[in-house]
Amino acid sequence: MKIKKHNYLFISLATSLFITACADKDVYNPDRVRPVAPVENPLGEDFVAPDGFDWSMITTVNLNVEVKDEFNGQYKYLVEVFNTNPLSDGTASPLAAGYAKAGSNYIGEISIPKSCKQIFIRQTDPKQRKEVYQYTIPENGGTLNCKLYYTATTTRTETTGSTSAYEAAQQAGIVAPEAPNYKDEINVPSKSDTPANEWSSGMIFDNGAKYIITEDYTETSPFIKDIQVNGRMSIYVKGTWKISAINYAFDIYILDGGKIISDYGLTLDNKPNLTIASKGLLSVKGIFSFQCNKTINFGTIKAESLNNPGSANGGEFYNSGIIETTNQIALNKVTFFNCNTLETPQLNLVDATFVNKANLNVKGNISINGGTLFNSAHISFNNEPGGRIWTNNGTGTKIINHDKAQIKGYAVNTGLALYNDGTVEVFNFSSGGSGDFIYNACLMIVKNNFTFRKVTLDHGSITAGQQAETWMPTPTVSNENDAKFTLLNGSIIKAGTLTIKPGSNYFIGGNTGANTDKSMIKANLIKYNWHTYLQGNLVVEATPDYIQAGNSIDCLHVDNKVIQTGFDESKYEVETCGGIINEGNSGDPDPENPSKPDTGDNTIYTYAFEDQWPAYGDFDMNDIVISINKMAITNEKQLTIQGNVRAVGSSRKTGIGIQFLNVNSNEVILSGKVQSGIPTFENGQNNPVVILSTHAHKYCNASITDDDYTFYCTDPTAGGTYNSGDGAEFEITLTFSTAEAVTKAMNIKNMDIFIISKEAQGNIKRTEIHLPNYAPTSLGTTALFGMSNDASAYNKMLNANQKGYYISTEGLAWGICIPSTKVWKWPKERKIITDVYPDFKNWVISGGETENINWISNHNNDIFIKP
Repeated sequence: MKIKKHNYLFISLATSLFITACADKDVYNPDRVRPVAPVENPLGEDFVAPDGFDWSMITTVNLNVEVKDEFNGQYKYLVEVFNTNPLSDGTASPLAAGYAKAGSNYIGEISIPKSCKQIFIRQTDPKQRKEVYQYTIPENGGTLNCKLYYTATTTRTETTGSTSAYEAAQQAGIVAPEAPNYKDEINVPSKSDTPANEWSSGMIFDNGAKYIITEDYTETSPFIKDIQVNGRMSIYVKGTWKISAINYAFDIYILDGGKIISDYGLTLDNKPNLTIASKGLLSVKGIFSFQCNKTINFGTIKAESLNNPGSANGGEFYNSGIIETTNQIALNKVTFFNCNTLETPQLNLVDATFVNKANLNVKGNISINGGTLFNSAHISFNNEPGGRIWTNNGTGTKIINHDKAQIKGYAVNTGLALYNDGTVEVFNFSSGGSGDFIYNACLMIVKNNFTFRKVTLDHGSITAGQQAETWMPTPTVSNENDAKFTLLNGSIIKAGTLTIKPGSNYFIGGNTGANTDKSMIKANLIKYNWHTYLQGNLVVEATPDYIQAGNSIDCLHVDNKVIQTGFDESKYEVETCGGIINEGNSGDPDPENPSKPDTGDNTIYTYAFEDQWPAYGDFDMNDIVISINKMAITNEKQLTIQGNVRAVGSSRKTGIGIQFLNVNSNEVILSGKVQSGIPTFENGQNNPVVILSTHAHKYCNASITDDDYTFYCTDPTAGGTYNSGDGAEFEITLTFSTAEAVTKAMNIKNMDIFIISKEAQGNIKRTEIHLPNYAPTSLGTTALFGMSNDASAYNKMLNANQKGYYISTEGLAWGICIPSTKVWKWPKERKIITDVYPDFKNWVISGGETENINWISNHNNDIFIKP
């Protein structure tokens, strides 16, 4: 409840009168607790915690872990639980460990920081093979059922359900035109038609006329007359026709032995048709530029360049002969069928359809801007640095590489959609367009660098190719921002380093039809980034690295179906159309129960207390600061707790203790080091209690006198005596009779660390201050419950209902536990916590909402730093 400022005067006055009345009867009675007046909330009138807020930054998770037992209960599977990925941190100790097998799950309880969003469960099978499964922790803790199911089926099985790239292209509306079945046959008329008009240098024909250029015309004495037509006509070339341009609608047939020659360039315009017989020749010393409705070549074309300038309908070009160019072939809006070996220095395609059914050798580069390249044979291009297939239209440029077909050269880059059922082999493959897409159902061999945004592998692979019998990794693989890589039906990406760029990046394993094969990403190193999603039936075999993401494992969002292993450690074999890409780890040939490791909790828990309970203090939260630095279980039954008393901002003699919950002191042997020497359990306690210190000031600095209560490590101006060292180190070792007992004891929620602000006097028990909702020990007083600002019981002074142990009427606390990877930086003396940590207030008044849990990372310069 809120206490208005004007009410404090009344409350204080009433309390004073009550004390005076008591004094009339008994000036001082050490066996009677004096009332303590409430004080104003130093954090502000609006600083009130909602009902039910427990102040805990720790959550408890109950684990139920089931394995799929390949040995029918003959051996045990080891289950280890981590709060960091053991694949990236080889020194990580499991928080908990135990065994599971058929019919016997691993059951355990862990307490972890609420800021920790993931846990990692590592399974070791009887063949000593390790797999890591990542789970998201329920927001409010509770039970987490973990089924570590995997399939033992290898990809040698029939891959029913896979979709070929050819089928995927058809589903996307990309269909290759049917290649015509042209014959090398030309029906030649017996004689020419008579021209309608003729003059010395030319002639004109009527529509439908036929004209034969006879063998009488030779290269030394070619036919050079100008031919014109009123409509369309056919010209049959038996001899040699020398010409530089045609601008009429001719159907031209170069017959066996016939030639068309030009000493310069040759332009065919106005939609003629051109057919060249197997022994016919078209020879142009410059550029052969054509805009034909149809070109059929069974013979030979020689030119500096073959150029189709393009139009609304670029026509059809069918090649089953020889084309020799010294510069390039440039096609625009034409459908080109290549049915014979073709070589050219350069191939440029603009909105063209190129259907390749024979070997195509481009000595230089291939440029594609729009259109589609269908390949059923072998395409090679420049294999030296600088050689490339260059495209710049991811939504309009498509390459379909059919079964057993090959595309080979140095690099493919910029925008395209690639559908591959064969082999693509390059040094570099990169593209960054938002419309770019790869559907690979066979082999992509990339020997240096692969970068892309949207990739689907269906029983396909990306590697650097095969050396001897080993498929090598592509040295560097990366994605463009907001990428999606889908691996279906036993696909694999094998990389040296996989670098993930920022964005929402998805790597998804999946299956179609009856296929259940796992797909795999295998890399020596994966550099994760915000945000990376691993989903589905996927194995990730790699060493993870989180440096790009600020060393935050929360950048990685992993389905619990995904299996993570170390490099070369997974048991899964992956076989694609190229053979077995990943052999799989067969494990130890002699199975046995894995050894159970030591466990430990490396989270640093900092406890910060105020010492004025039941009244509010100044809320600098430094009256006592204690850290638990490490907890470790060794030899299955021995728990060691190491910590420090780091700061004392109290101006009175203050003690420190630990109450162990769910522990039977009769079954424990104690050893270690506390202020008094070897720790012992206090007498007269229902639960085991160890007193770490009876005089925290002197514990931190033994050289001071017994009555010196100068602040230690809270006031930088106090001098070296009071600001030196790391405080007092303590160690408690508890040796239990059973492994179950020691596991319960290591749970941080079963350790109740408290301070003693006043020793017992007469019949009045000592004054203890605990974290919220922890009850006092048997030796702690309850007489102050409900006094001053406390609501451990009904508060008569403030007419406030009970809230919970050591919680105030306004829901505030006198102690807090802060879990982190480092010791919490406490405020300097008399610096209120809400000023030093501005997000602290939002965390409290929101009831500990998740988005405010990281309040500890934002502070000003008023934290204590040793001078």
